[in-house]
Amino acid sequence: MNEIEISSITGVTMPFSAYTCDVYGNNCGYVGSGSTLPIIFTLPPQFNTAPVLQLTVTDSNGCSFYKIINC
Repeated sequence: MNEIEISSITGVTMPFSAYTCDVYGNNCGYVGSGSTLPIIFTLPPQFNTAPVLQLTVTDSNGCSFYKIINC
């Protein structure tokens, strides 16, 4: 997996920033920001072969939400 598409999101005040981390929340990398959906983010190279990762979204209010994604 080298891209993540976000097609819908709830509870987030736009615009938002997205980060990917390993499943434990470490080794995070910024993947981009957005204010409209759907949006596609290209993952940092260290996640190209990861079986699981964590996507963290931080909205314009500073609230962070995360989801574990099985690749």
